[in-house]
Order: sequence, then structure tokens, then C-alpha cells
Amino acid sequence: MKRIGLDIGTKHIVLAYLDDQNNRKVRYEVNGYLSFPRGDNFMEQLLLTQKIPFVTREDGKGNKEFIAIGKMAEQLAYSLNRTLCRPMAEGGISKYDEDAQEVIAIIIRSIIGKLTEDTIIYYCTTAKPINNQSLNVDFHRKVVKLIIEGYKGEAEVKAFHINEARCLVLKETVPAIGISWGAGTVTVHAGIFGVPIFEFSVVGAGDWVDIEAAKRFGYDPTHPNGEYAETPTTICRRKESMDLKVTPEDRVGQAIYLMYEILIENVVRGIAEGFKENKGKFRFDKPVNIVNAGGSSMPDGFIEMLARELKKIDLDIPLGEVKKIDNPLFAVAYGCLTAAELHKEEGSQ
Repeated sequence: MKRIGLDIGTKHIVLAYLDDQNNRKVRYEVNGYLSFPRGDNFMEQLLLTQKIPFVTREDGKGNKEFIAIGKMAEQLAYSLNRTLCRPMAEGGISKYDEDAQEVIAIIIRSIIGKLTEDTIIYYCTTAKPINNQSLNVDFHRKVVKLIIEGYKGEAEVKAFHINEARCLVLKETVPAIGISWGAGTVTVHAGIFGVPIFEFSVVGAGDWVDIEAAKRFGYDPTHPNGEYAETPTTICRRKESMDLKVTPEDRVGQAIYLMYEILIENVVRGIAEGFKENKGKFRFDKPVNIVNAGGSSMPDGFIEMLARELKKIDLDIPLGEVKKIDNPLFAVAYGCLTAAELHKEEGSQ
């Protein structure tokens, strides 16, 4: 039985697996797309030559257009100063995008590839948010399960879900809080030995930083294809090279820095509230580690900013190490793979 871990994030979809030498490996793709008119008759051949994944569709008026998918679509959006479309928003499948489910299905099935033996796949979802009750996490979870188990091939595929932040602390031997800093949500799981104490998410994460920072420079999210000095796509690119240990001197950098401060403050308040609401359900006599991963945690200085904010608030628990997992972009997928490896089928010994 093959085991696979799948992190279906708002920004990236990451697959973790074991190669023939039993080494852990990943494949990943950007969870986004860009649509544009068909244009010249040779446009399709150009896309094929450049190995840009795409599908074609009609726009309702009989006009054909291309939908470029993944990393190359992101590069096109950046080069054309356009906003990359996301089939997921705020941690779940977008309810405003009629192409969302099809695009996610294409990316998921292409990244899984050809399976020749029966497979167990653990995929992650966020937790129910504390600041946005309109996000239907259960619906998103069922849509993803439908996509994965609808895999057509030689093998039978069984899909199971797990909280993405729980993936980060499955092997922790002391009390720990796992925080997955994604693009759509920040997901939090508090537990010990993998057993949950409480879980929640905060809607408004990496994408929120990008959008709010871009709005400082005239970007209007209701008209994403307008011409702007800064877009969420350009902000996201700048964010990748940020150093949060120092306050930037330029306005764009300052906007990103301040949005990060607000984001971290919101999450830390949520953690404090979670412990307060669940008081009496746990007893910690050892320091609680804070384990972080996810694309939005990647800038230099992120952990220092988080640790600084944690010290400002009384969590009423002994605080241990605040750390970031190696390869934070892939850590959740590796955690999903761990969950798949721990899974025991009924009737097996």
C-alpha cells in the first residue's frame, strides 16, 4: 500500500512521498491560474513549447480563451502586472469562482500523477475560523475528498483529512502548538503527543498581507485586472525577500512589515483566547513549544517578530521554544505523509 501526503494550500499544492530508496521527496505546484484571450492562432503552440500547463474554455460569448495554470501562470501574471487568480480563498474553495473546482482538480490530479498500486492519501484542511463564520470548512474538505477519490487509474485511492497545523506536531514529545502560516488562513493546533486540545484558524493570512499592502498603493480588489503600481502578486514577490528583523525604509516594505505585525497580533490573541476557553481540559508541567511552518512564515525575522509578540501577552502556560521547521513550505505535506504512514487499515495487523 502506497502512502502519500498532500498539502492543499491556498497558494501552493505540495505532495510528499517516498521514492524507491525510501527517501522523502516532494512535488509542488502553485495553486493559481491566469486567463487570457486566445489571440493568435499559434498561441496554443507557444504555450505547449514553453511547457505552460493550460486548458481552454469559451467565455459564454463564443470566444475561446486559455487558462494557464501553476508556477508559469504566476510568472506570466507578474510579468504582465496582473493578479494571479486563486481557485481557493481564505482557506477553502472559492465560492465566487466558477472555475475553482475544475482548476484544483487539474492541479491535484496532475501532481499525484500515475499510481500503479493502491494508495492512502492524507490531505490537510484548515480548522473552523474564529473570525469568519462564512467559511465552510466541511464543504471544502468533502470537495477535496471527491476530487482525490475520483482519481481514474489502475489503483484504488482512499483519502483521509487532517488538520494542517496538527501535521506539524505529530512527533512532538512535549506539549506543543503547531501553527501553519498559509496564504488563506493561519491554522493553529494545540496538543500533546498528537492528541488535540483545541484547534482554530484565523482567516486573513499571507494573501491578506498582500492585498492590504497593495491597497495602500491604489489597488482595488473589486477590479483586480486594472493597472496598478502594486498588485498582490508584486507584493507577494517582494515579501519573499523581506527581512522582518528591521523596519524597511521604503513605503512598500513598511506596508508589508506593518501588515505582518497586525497578522501576528491577531493570531497570538486567538491562541490566548483558545487556552482561556479550554482551561480545565489540560495541565502542562513542561514548557509548550510553538512550532511554525507555511509559506507566510518564510521571511527572515518572522520567528523573532512572533516571539516578541508572544512575550507581550499572558498565555497562562509555560512557554518553551518558538521555532520554525526546516523547509517550512513543505513541512505540512511531510506531516500529512507521516499521518499516512501511521494510518492502519481495519483488519490489518
